Amino acid sequence: MRLFVLSIIIFISSSIYAQEKEWTLHKSEKCKISFKMPNYVQHLKKDNNFKSDIFQTKDLTCTYGIVASYFDKQNFSRQPIEGLYKEMKKGSLLEDSSVLLNELSCVYQKMLVKEIKYSCLIKNMEYIYYKRFIFRGPFIYQISIGSAGRHTRELEANKEIFFNSIIFL
Repeated sequence: MRLFVLSIIIFISSSIYAQEKEWTLHKSEKCKISFKMPNYVQHLKKDNNFKSDIFQTKDLTCTYGIVASYFDKQNFSRQPIEGLYKEMKKGSLLEDSSVLLNELSCVYQKMLVKEIKYSCLIKNMEYIYYKRFIFRGPFIYQISIGSAGRHTRELEANKEIFFNSIIFL
């Protein structure tokens, strides 16, 4: 009984902690997305074969990231994405220690979303990540959150807040 009560208290406190953080709204007209993240958000730009905007931050327990890649003359909303998704999933699991824990498809704002949950070892410590792939118009969005395995409760609470804050413009 004590273990059960302790579990409830830990769950409630981690949920309250996630909700009490100062989550700020960020908007990118260029990337056609708005989202909430805690703390200072770093914005990077990459220009290889395609242009990407990267938004990232971290707090005491989690890391957050959004990569919005723009492909001129593409419309991913109107073409099959399964092959492209498989390649992107494979790229996310490059570490030798990476293990795919779960994979699902869901609908968010009338769009098909592919989501993976995976773990990997970094300096002998297990980390858990959730990553969503969204193919919308000329953009491919990779939206991720992760934390050390010992922070699973905070990761789950923050994942819901983060993923549900995303709005496509």
